[in-house]
Amino acid sequence: MVSVGVFTRNKAKVLGVEKAFKVFFDDVSVETVYSNELKLVRQPSSVEEALDGALKRARYCFDLGVFDYSVGLEGGVDRVSTGSTSFYIAFHIAYVLDGNGRYAVGLSSGYQVPQQFIDDILGDEMASVLARLTGSMKSREDIGFVGYLSNSLVTRVDLAYEAVRNALIHLRWLEREGGT
Repeated sequence: MVSVGVFTRNKAKVLGVEKAFKVFFDDVSVETVYSNELKLVRQPSSVEEALDGALKRARYCFDLGVFDYSVGLEGGVDRVSTGSTSFYIAFHIAYVLDGNGRYAVGLSSGYQVPQQFIDDILGDEMASVLARLTGSMKSREDIGFVGYLSNSLVTRVDLAYEAVRNALIHLRWLEREGGT
């Protein structure tokens, strides 16, 4: 059995991690790890900030030394500009470590965030904005902001799955080829 530690309390992230690992392994056990001691940016507003959060999450699990794989998963937004056009893209990023300390990074698909929500998201966090829109904090654990926008066509589980799966593509290649 392959043991996976994921630093989160969010069940959508856990489900996405489990789904991604099951693409590559037959028998998977995913365990959540969480500590308030780890200081993370409330709402990452760049790919770099989100990657830093994902790395910190994965390293925390890795340092426990009890998992075959450690996963850090972070959602974020980033501003994209070209010419006179500027908008924000939301995404998930995964940082996955294996027991030998090899790592890989994966991104989910991204989607354009409607401009009307940007100031609130940057001033607070996407989950709080979603809670105000839906009247429930459970939405972050279920469909996420992308689910709200897409009427559940795409959910937070899907984005978590994509990010972790994409990281595992590279990590499994490294393991197969003996790379670092």
